Amino acid sequence: MKLTKVAQNPIQHIMLFGPPKVGKTQLVTELTKQFNVFYIGLEQGHAVFYKLPAEQQEKVEMLLLPDSKDYPIGCETALKIFKKRDDNKGYSVCNQHGKIDCPVCKMKALKDPQAEDVFTTVDLYGLDSSWVVVVDSSTQLTNSCVNHITKAMADDYKLEYDDWARLGKLMEIFFSRVQVAPFHVVVISHETEAELEDGKTKLVPVAGTRNFSRNSAKYFDHVVYLQVSQGKHAGISMTTQSLNVVAGSRTDVDFRKEFSLIPFFKGEIQAAQSPGQIAATALAQMKKP
Repeated sequence: MKLTKVAQNPIQHIMLFGPPKVGKTQLVTELTKQFNVFYIGLEQGHAVFYKLPAEQQEKVEMLLLPDSKDYPIGCETALKIFKKRDDNKGYSVCNQHGKIDCPVCKMKALKDPQAEDVFTTVDLYGLDSSWVVVVDSSTQLTNSCVNHITKAMADDYKLEYDDWARLGKLMEIFFSRVQVAPFHVVVISHETEAELEDGKTKLVPVAGTRNFSRNSAKYFDHVVYLQVSQGKHAGISMTTQSLNVVAGSRTDVDFRKEFSLIPFFKGEIQAAQSPGQIAATALAQMKKP
């Protein structure tokens, strides 16, 4: 089939990474100017959303997973909700424990039918292009998977070869599902150093094992690195903008020109407009001096 016969996929999958406290989650909140946001929080970083105006807060749906070393629920729940169910139904996740079909909370709901906000229905595959799913963060998901693998071990247990292999497999499952997801996704992560196949050491997103992390960029349409430089928030999205950072955009969106994630979705925003809206926008552009 000729390329001219293949429609370009408007869905965008973005990896946003960098050191702590450089504004990664803050940057994601600004997507509410154009989109609804389904925020999946594993490390309780959602406080920045409260800085949004009330009308933008209304566009945010949250699933907060109380993940910890002793209760690694993030690994279990995050992997499942990114898998489409055969019956095309969503997952029922309890808000207290972050567990799918939680038996404790089911009993609570039976005892008190009037109780509200016991469960959140999560149906990512039912979201249309007006939504962006945000995972915060891949770093905590990695920790959760490690804790899931070692939950029966002593606190000072060190991972062995089979444990690392299992971690790599779990992260591969998750990122493979993100890669083919028919909805917009932004995954937030921190940075780690990894030696690439060409022998060069670069900063890459934290995504499980070091070997898996160095290749994690392949699962995304855009990889954006965020940092603070000369007292200002800055970032890159092009392969040629830094020799020691993995970054890139398959549609050549230059993050430095506009400090925002919205330009990565511009094609989708226009595609979501009605023919009348597109015509009105074109007419308005023609009338500009």
